[in-house]
Amino acid sequence: MKKFISVILTITIIVTLFSFGGTANAATTTFNGKKAVKGEIVYATYAMKAPKVMEDIQAYAKFSSGLKLLSVSFSDKMKTGSFFYKAHPDRVNFNSICIFEPMDFTKFTNIITMKFKVTGSGKLSTSFVLEVMDSVDGTNYGKNQTDSHYNQLKFQKKTKMMVYSVNLNKTSIKVKVGRKKQLYKTITPSSASKSVQWYSSNTKIATVNSKGLVKGIKKGSCYITCKAKDGSNKYKTCKVTVR
Repeated sequence: MKKFISVILTITIIVTLFSFGGTANAATTTFNGKKAVKGEIVYATYAMKAPKVMEDIQAYAKFSSGLKLLSVSFSDKMKTGSFFYKAHPDRVNFNSICIFEPMDFTKFTNIITMKFKVTGSGKLSTSFVLEVMDSVDGTNYGKNQTDSHYNQLKFQKKTKMMVYSVNLNKTSIKVKVGRKKQLYKTITPSSASKSVQWYSSNTKIATVNSKGLVKGIKKGSCYITCKAKDGSNKYKTCKVTVR
């Protein structure tokens, strides 16, 4: 009887531990709603469409403390006139005052792109606050103005997740001459581009197609590489021995 009770208590403790572990692991890091991982490089781009051409823009983009700002770039439209910006630990302040010609945002046009490194966890995000004045009659489209036309402005937020790691299901394989063997890739994070390039270090030994299918050509060894095509330069190799 004592042995039975002991077994029951052990099972209960194990189940409890797994339950708490599951809850703790359930917390997922995201960037603007997309799954992210620490150390990953991510981008946030804001675009605007306005009913008229603009002569003055004052704005700031805020971001979570778990993001380290690496660089900032602005569209050519923003640089038409006098242009200023300053980066802070949690935001980027900027403004552009037209001198030579109005800034045409009557079609969706990128305003700002921010490059970050994920350094924290949780729900990481960016936000955008802007005040503009049109060059025709001086109408103010400021969000914080009493007589606001802010809702006439349209915004787009584009989030780009760079590949953090590429992994293969095998680090080495053996294949006979004339036979084939499949390699499978895993991209982290799952929200990043899955587009990759496969290639062999020696196509006289083994070849690989665009889906990771390896074919043995003649006896010897070489390496098959799977590389992300998003510009992150992440890749993984697998040693192939042809027998």
